[in-house]
Amino acid sequence: MFSTPKDKQTQSVRNSISIKTLTFIGLSAAILPLIFVLLYGSNQINALASKSAESIVDVAWITDKDRALYQSLIQLQRTNSQYLILQEKDILDRFMVQKDELLQLLFDIGNELSHQLLNEKVEQLTQHLTTLSHVLTESPLPSVEQVQINYAQINQLQQEISQLNAELIDNKVTQVQETATNTQGTLLNTLIIIPFSLVAAAIFTLIIAKPLEALSLQIGRLEQGKFDQAIHYSGAQEVLAIGHALEQMRVQLQQLEMQKSSFIRHISHELKTPLAAIREGTELLYDNSVGELNEAQQEVTNIIRSNVSRLQMLIEDLLDFNIVLDSTSLSQLQSIEITSVYQECLEQRKLDCQAKKLITTISGETCQIETNYKQLSVIFDNLLSNAIKYSPESGEITLTIKKHSDKVVMLLSDQGPGISEHNQSKVFDAFYQGPAPDNSAIKSSGLGLTIVKELVRRLQGSIELLNEPRVRGLTVKLTLPLKKD
Repeated sequence: MFSTPKDKQTQSVRNSISIKTLTFIGLSAAILPLIFVLLYGSNQINALASKSAESIVDVAWITDKDRALYQSLIQLQRTNSQYLILQEKDILDRFMVQKDELLQLLFDIGNELSHQLLNEKVEQLTQHLTTLSHVLTESPLPSVEQVQINYAQINQLQQEISQLNAELIDNKVTQVQETATNTQGTLLNTLIIIPFSLVAAAIFTLIIAKPLEALSLQIGRLEQGKFDQAIHYSGAQEVLAIGHALEQMRVQLQQLEMQKSSFIRHISHELKTPLAAIREGTELLYDNSVGELNEAQQEVTNIIRSNVSRLQMLIEDLLDFNIVLDSTSLSQLQSIEITSVYQECLEQRKLDCQAKKLITTISGETCQIETNYKQLSVIFDNLLSNAIKYSPESGEITLTIKKHSDKVVMLLSDQGPGISEHNQSKVFDAFYQGPAPDNSAIKSSGLGLTIVKELVRRLQGSIELLNEPRVRGLTVKLTLPLKKD
């Protein structure tokens, strides 16, 4: 897949930005739209609150003026009736004052409420009251029946005005409801910004986290000893710095590993050549092939023979340890049948088994796994070596194979003395030597189980020691993936 100039330019820009800057941009992209929604929503709610408060004030004013108009007309009609009966000047003066107050009230209603029909009714009521006041100041006075007819018309106008006021109140309530509905709809529409904020946050999180996850995977490969694969890195400035440092460390580790591997191979080869000659000569002396040896000479020869065997074992362990250090062999994976590898290791230990009259059995499932043949062979060889070494005469060594989903579990059991709980935490340490088995003159190097544990880890498996409480012996539980990642 080829990168376009635009992709390269985008990656270059991203590489020139620090994690702090990316974090700030990501937070801004996620938070600023939310702040906008919050401020906009707050403004809309404030507008709704102001509209509601204004409507409440208007409704209260209309209600108060309508009640005052009703009460003033009743009071004016009562005063008018008193004047027609008593015809006293004080009553007439009081009537005129009440009429003027009523006219002022009508003026306020007409001036405050911009409603054409309402203004017409107010104007008609004003004219009726003005005409009525003129009639009362002229002579002769009108009859009670005439005044009642006038007040019937006045009351009818008052009722019509009250009806119009009620409609105005309903309109105010409707306006508030419509405003609330519009505000709710607007706020719901602005919430669409929130998913975009979340998407922006997710994008910037991915931009920041993805390079770090890639580096984490490559650090995991370094931990497994895979030094042959170059570390590829991209991202923010800090990620580039870490990636560059890791790549330099990988190169240095690879060089060191190659030097160690080369040194171990060289020194092992140089030691094995003279050792073979010493061993051959020692065997000739020990077998009296070059003449009879006295008892003291025979004892010295036996000491030399034992130490030569131990030295040979150490060299073989060094060669096995070199397999652990050799990361180039990690990539050499193939499909392997477990029992065939185990039987090859048994064949190489056939003489040792026959010397102790040991019985070896294999039970369970036939299983194919994808792994490294050389490393699995070293694991089995070391485990078998310990099992044979600690098994009693005519004992039994059993390998049981069980498959569990994507893993295979192998249980290698012997009938030896087992390992105490105190020593179980130490046996995998390098150069640790536990109690030697009975009748064993040769000590181990203390590297066998250390090599096994490291190889199992590199094969992405696990190893566990199980002491059987009711049965004499030790069971080694070895778990490996059917297919290595």
